[in-house]
Amino acid sequence: GVAGRSKGCDNCRRRHIKCDLGQPACGRCVKADLKCGGSRDITFVHYEVQTPDDEISRASSSSPQRNSLVVSETPTFTPWSLLGAELSVSQDDMFVNYTRANLLHNIESNSIWVPEIDRKLGDASLLALATIFFGTEHRDSALIQRGLQKYSFTIEELNAALRDSTHCYSSDLFDAILTMALLEFHISERDRGWLNHACGLERLIELRGPETFMSLLDLMLFEQTRSLVLFAALTLRKPTILSRSEWKTIPWTLYPDRKTYMQMLLDILADCPELLAAKTELESDPFGSLNSEKRQELAIMTQGVLERLDTFEEAWISANSTCVWEVSPPGLTPPIPSSEGEQIPLWSTVLHYQSLDHANVAMMGCAVRILVLIIYRDLPWSMSTTTAEQISTQLFKAIITVCRSLDYQFQEINKGASSHSMFYPIKVALIATIYDYPTIGNWLKGILDHLSDGFAAKWSVATRNLR
Repeated sequence: GVAGRSKGCDNCRRRHIKCDLGQPACGRCVKADLKCGGSRDITFVHYEVQTPDDEISRASSSSPQRNSLVVSETPTFTPWSLLGAELSVSQDDMFVNYTRANLLHNIESNSIWVPEIDRKLGDASLLALATIFFGTEHRDSALIQRGLQKYSFTIEELNAALRDSTHCYSSDLFDAILTMALLEFHISERDRGWLNHACGLERLIELRGPETFMSLLDLMLFEQTRSLVLFAALTLRKPTILSRSEWKTIPWTLYPDRKTYMQMLLDILADCPELLAAKTELESDPFGSLNSEKRQELAIMTQGVLERLDTFEEAWISANSTCVWEVSPPGLTPPIPSSEGEQIPLWSTVLHYQSLDHANVAMMGCAVRILVLIIYRDLPWSMSTTTAEQISTQLFKAIITVCRSLDYQFQEINKGASSHSMFYPIKVALIATIYDYPTIGNWLKGILDHLSDGFAAKWSVATRNLR
């Protein structure tokens, strides 16, 4: 006999992760709080090698009638049909694995693909995303078309599930919509596609309530969804329910250790869409009778966000002081002329980090600070010279920190990390430098163009956050 099928447990096989084969339950399932049936026993498929002599012997020992009709009790398949089926299955797996490795590299596999008994919608949406992404990366128009057909079919299934009261709150549906939103965000030419999905997710989140995201798997799903909903709210300049205190606390009640520094930073970012909404309202009616009061309210809100950001930054630096260090600048650092007329690097050192998580928190923290400082700076009021200088100093420091972190990010990309976490900080820093610091702005624009050329995404949405 020959060995057949994986020995991994059902959950690990469904989640496409390596099972540690633990008994009576594997470690992966114990960690994810899943019911595990244990690893499978080895299955052997009986297979006999046929030789030409065997065929001759069998033929000589049997003498069927010419006109007899022999009916098999089981259906038979041609070798071509079997081959086609095997190729189809392995192709789908290849597309999914490729997409996870190249598009979703920094996203926890459990965060999106929640293992459930009913995985119809989640699996269909993931396969649509994977097929389109693989086709796009390899410039295969036929494969892209196949993926778009899968996408259209899945959208119909999603709409049907939303109309079904027994299914509309399921994790499978939630998972599928999130995956479709990621598809639109990373691949589609349309801004409205991912924004519509993100707004739909926010509505589902609100209907479910924060208490329904307290289990480990639902919490992980919520964590992945939160950033997408926040970026949509920033783009649309509208407040989000995620700014409410219950959404910043209740989901982590049972797993407080998952409240990472990035999640704490997203708590602060959740307050920023309201600032943008208030700024937009002021700009739409610059001579309104209540503008003076509204300006004061916005100034107070902005100062409050900056204070929370300062507190967060102090705590992060205190806990991670050894996780970031300076190294000599590489060749990609933009040069400026010195007083002697020589070209010297614009900054004397760049920042390297202990891990990509540390780098992402540092860059996103700077992006949030740049966003809030620009809102504060652009308030139509008279600020003191000292305040203006403080804002300018903080802005420049945050911009330079983003720039000095890029060398490390590119090194991680060369090791296989995804680049999509860099786009928002770079875009916000670019907007802040394009007029006041054109040398840095042009350098950042070149980097952003380089990244965009290698990544089919709609990153222009970040521009609207500061218009």
